Amino acid sequence: MRSDRLRRPAIFGLAIMLAYFAASLPMLVRGGFDPSIFIVAGDRFVAAAETPPHIHVHPHSDGYDGQFYYRLALAPLSTAPVIYGVTFDHPAWRMQRILLPLFARAVAFGHAAAMPAALFAVNLTALFAIGWLAMLLANAGSFPLAVPVAITVWPGFFVALTHDTTEILAAALILGAIAAWNSRRTAIASILLTLATLTRETAVLLAAGLLAAALLRAARAPRDKRQWRDAAWIAASTLPFLIWRHVVATLWQDTPQAHGIAHNLGFPLLGLAQIVLANISGHAIGLARHPSNLVTRLTALWSAAILICFCFVAFRAAISILYRNGLAAGLAAGWLLILCLMCLLTANGPWIEPAAWFRAFTECWLLGCILLGLARIRLPPPACLAAAALPLLLRNFELCWIQLR
Repeated sequence: MRSDRLRRPAIFGLAIMLAYFAASLPMLVRGGFDPSIFIVAGDRFVAAAETPPHIHVHPHSDGYDGQFYYRLALAPLSTAPVIYGVTFDHPAWRMQRILLPLFARAVAFGHAAAMPAALFAVNLTALFAIGWLAMLLANAGSFPLAVPVAITVWPGFFVALTHDTTEILAAALILGAIAAWNSRRTAIASILLTLATLTRETAVLLAAGLLAAALLRAARAPRDKRQWRDAAWIAASTLPFLIWRHVVATLWQDTPQAHGIAHNLGFPLLGLAQIVLANISGHAIGLARHPSNLVTRLTALWSAAILICFCFVAFRAAISILYRNGLAAGLAAGWLLILCLMCLLTANGPWIEPAAWFRAFTECWLLGCILLGLARIRLPPPACLAAAALPLLLRNFELCWIQLR
C-alpha cells in the first residue's frame, strides 16, 4: 500500500520537495531565516552595503556561483561591470545560463528584496517537478522504484538548492522534455529542451544526441514525414541557444566558451586522477583545501568510486540500447556525449571539490539512471540506494554548512 501511494507522481514529488526543504532548514534557521545565505556571496565580488537590500556576504571570500545568478536576476541585460554591488567574474560565461535568473525575477515580480527568496523558491519548486516527472517516467516505462529514487536522491541537487545554482531547474526541464517526447508531444518537448539549454549549456549535448538518432531514423525511412518532423523539432530546440550565445558574445565582446574551455576542460581523465590523488594525500588543488580528516577523505573517495562504477554500468546500458529506435537511442547518444564531457573536466574546474563535481555530474547521473531503467538492468533496492547516498548527502551537508557559515 505504501509503495502504491509512493508511485503516485504528485505524492512522490511532494515528498522529495519536503525532504530537501527539511535538509536545508537547519542552515536557514542558523541564518535567521534569511534566504540570502543561499546566494553564498563573497566580499571579493559583492559589496554588501550596495546590494538592495543588504544581503549576507561572507568576509574574505570569493563566494559561489549563486552571487552571479543573483546579479543577473536583478538586472538581466545590464552590461555594467558592477551593478547593485556585484562584480562579474566572467560575464559571458555566467550570462549564458540566463533562465534561472529570469524565472526568479518573474517570481519576485522584479522586486529586489524578494529576489533571494525567489531563487530558493524556484529551485524548491523544480525539485517537486523532478520527483513528479521521475515517477511519471518510471510508471510509463515500468521501471522499478529504485530508478526514481536514484534520480531524486542526488547530492548535487542539495548543493544547488543551498547555493542558488542552475542544476535543479535544468534537470526538471530535461525530464519534462523526455516525458513530453515519450508522449509524442514533440512541440512541447522541443520548447522544454530549449529552456534547458538556456539554463545550462550542457543540455545541448542531449539535444545533439536526440538529433543524431532522429536523423538516422529519418535516413532509414526517407518517406516517413513524421521522422523528419521530429528531427526538425529537435534541431529547432538548439536555435535559441545558439542565438542567445551570439547575443551574449556581442554584449560582452567575449564568448562564453573562452572561459569554459580554458578553465574547465583538459586532457581526458586527468582531472579525475588529480582529484583522487589530492584526496588521498590531502594536498590542495588551486584554492580548494582537501580534507585531512580520514573519515571525510574516505567519503570523498567513496563518492568518486560510486561515480566511476555508475559510469561503467550506465555505459553498458547505453551501448545496449544505442541501436534501438525512438527516444531510447537518442538518450543513449546524448548520455555518451555528456560522458565524454565529464572525462574532460579539470581538477581546477568542476572536479576541484565534491560539491562542485556533484553539480557538474547532474545530467550524466540523471540520464544514466533512465538508461539503466530502459536497459532493464537490475538495481539495488531503494533502501540500499539510500544507504549508499547517505554518506554522500552527509558529506555535502557538511560542505554546504561550512560554506554557509
